[in-house]
Amino acid sequence: MKFIVTLAASAAIFALPATAAAQGLPSMPRINAPSLDVSDREISQFIELALQIETILEDGTLDDVAMRAAIDTLIAESDFEAERFMAIAEIVADNRLLRRRLPSEVLAYLTED
Repeated sequence: MKFIVTLAASAAIFALPATAAAQGLPSMPRINAPSLDVSDREISQFIELALQIETILEDGTLDDVAMRAAIDTLIAESDFEAERFMAIAEIVADNRLLRRRLPSEVLAYLTED
């Protein structure tokens, strides 16, 4: 459940266009109809990024602007597009089967050699 909360929090950060505009940061476009076709590779990438984002969100030293910048940088440096990350976050929020699958995927990711 904490993982889903993290995803919602990271999605909220990307959904702050007024704050981003006020700070001169580019806003992320909203994906209106995300595809339900999510590959296993995308799930792995999504989990890796979401766990890294969770670390940023839990860092009590960052203000909202620094937090967003850190997350933007993290995603930009990955080979995962920000738009697709957000689309998958929306898919997870809307798809019960995928939400049920994620905890085992996270555990598998965390216990990989």
